[in-house]
Amino acid sequence: MESRRLLKSMARLLDDCKKMRELKQIHSQIITSPYFSKSDNLFLLSRLIFFCAVSSSGSLTYASHVFRVTHNPNLAIYNAMIRAYSCEFTNKDDKPRSLVLYKQMLLNCIIPDCITIPFLLKECGSRLDLLVGQSIHAHSVKFGLHDDVYVRNSMIGFYFACGVLTYACKVFDEMSKRDIVSWNSIIIGGIKKDMPGSSMIEVDGIIYEFSIKGSSEVLVEETKSLLYQLSKEMKVPSRALLFDYLVSNKLTLNPVFLPSSHQFN
Repeated sequence: MESRRLLKSMARLLDDCKKMRELKQIHSQIITSPYFSKSDNLFLLSRLIFFCAVSSSGSLTYASHVFRVTHNPNLAIYNAMIRAYSCEFTNKDDKPRSLVLYKQMLLNCIIPDCITIPFLLKECGSRLDLLVGQSIHAHSVKFGLHDDVYVRNSMIGFYFACGVLTYACKVFDEMSKRDIVSWNSIIIGGIKKDMPGSSMIEVDGIIYEFSIKGSSEVLVEETKSLLYQLSKEMKVPSRALLFDYLVSNKLTLNPVFLPSSHQFN
């Protein structure tokens, strides 16, 4: 009972932590306390590494040090480090640390989840590394993660980043469930790449096909803003608002007949 209270107290301290000096003091308490089990330690270290790796007040160097000395890190710890490394990418000539870490994770028989894959695809997209990204895509299928909407959205972004528009559209078309990010990705990606094909949208029960022409930066930003507003209320009036917006920007729209699986989800 005492150890449970101490664990919750320490977790709250980590959640409320604002500075690295505070975090180092908490870290010292974690590694010297005789009350924490191995699983407790890993849980607290995952929270500690997450702060170091993700917070603007954190330190990726310190997170890397803690990771190196952690015995048998769990999935949450790997995910925090993979996220941090993928977001730190600046030069494609640098070592792909998130991908190296992923390989190490697999060698340690730790299975990725729906958080792991998107950040790996983010780094592959930043590096324009189509081959490795496709391998990550294949892994998502292997581990049964490919139907997750977050993973699918990341695939769309990755394929657009690499300029493979047909693959991005294929992933989108095969999605059984789509959210506002899915539509955002396919519309913005198509506008930025001047996609010669078309996309679909349902308005008041009617499926419309709209062709995207031009790559106006103003249109991109306005569409982003609109989609952000639509994300707050995914109802028919919102769809109609998007329909009106597309019409006002003189995008080509035609009613089409499609199987129900293509409907706006």
